[in-house]
Amino acid sequence: METDARINRPRQSAAALFRAYAADKAGEEWHGEWGAALLFRPPAILLAPVLLRLGVPATAVTLCSLGLALSLPAVAFAWGAVPAALIAVLAGILDCLDGTIARASGSVSRAGHYLDFVTDVVFRASFYAAIGLLAAGAAPVWLHGWALPLALVAALFAISARLCRVYAEKMSGTAPYGEPPRRGAATLIFSVISGIDPLTPLVVLLLGMVGGMYWLVLWLVAYSALDFLYTQVAALRRVS
Repeated sequence: METDARINRPRQSAAALFRAYAADKAGEEWHGEWGAALLFRPPAILLAPVLLRLGVPATAVTLCSLGLALSLPAVAFAWGAVPAALIAVLAGILDCLDGTIARASGSVSRAGHYLDFVTDVVFRASFYAAIGLLAAGAAPVWLHGWALPLALVAALFAISARLCRVYAEKMSGTAPYGEPPRRGAATLIFSVISGIDPLTPLVVLLLGMVGGMYWLVLWLVAYSALDFLYTQVAALRRVS
């Protein structure tokens, strides 16, 4: 039976994977990560049947995503914004693709979840560092020399907020933000703003062509600081 299951699983169609996504994960993702659901999830689901037929494991996809994440500062420094943005988009697609493959092939594991988490953390730090390097070359005088440090501060805020959410979830047994609520203007505003973050590679791509990357650095500092503060309030309410 196990052999038959392994043979049949890779033949899942993209349509079946889209239905499974709509049933299991779409509501959660569209609530707080609508940017990823819009930009990364569709191509990931379309690619998944091909890799499933080839027998590519989810872990291999995650490791590829990790390698791309680690390369971002060097790519930004050597080749500029457009290649870095395209690599960030590809890393985002792979980040969705590994989970799709794991669920479709029945290979979801704690080790896979952990590796995916490590990749997310590394991507955040590397991508923000890349943005800081890109901004440093064209920053105005008042920001000269501060673009990279500020980008790393933004990464610190963002990663710290993520770690705090994970820890609060372990303590309370529920996510710090709770289940996706269906009421309230504040909830809608939070959902809209939080979903902007996955679209950052597109902003890098645009600013790489028109200039003004330093504005993105300032936005990331403000956005990540607010995310960190909001997380503290939400998490403390959950664990108290």
